[in-house]
Amino acid sequence: MGLQIPAYVNDVVAVEIEDKPGSLARCSNRSPTPASTSCSCMPSSVFIGQSRHDFRFSDNDKAVEVLQASGVKLLDAESFGILETES
Repeated sequence: MGLQIPAYVNDVVAVEIEDKPGSLARCSNRSPTPASTSCSCMPSSVFIGQSRHDFRFSDNDKAVEVLQASGVKLLDAESFGILETES
């Protein structure tokens, strides 16, 4: 019998920010206010000078609008090499 590990799929908003002190805080300050939506964050990868973070918001659509308006670089599935294929 093989091992079974539970898995969960969540929609996230992936962003790329500078890998410098305070960059995540500046990005977080642009996100929707805590009273209107909840947020959790997890770093996904760090490159020289840049880092990618995955945010999970209670309202991803609203978060995307606010972050785009603030000039935050959003990443799509193609940025991670994820391509949808027809079955």
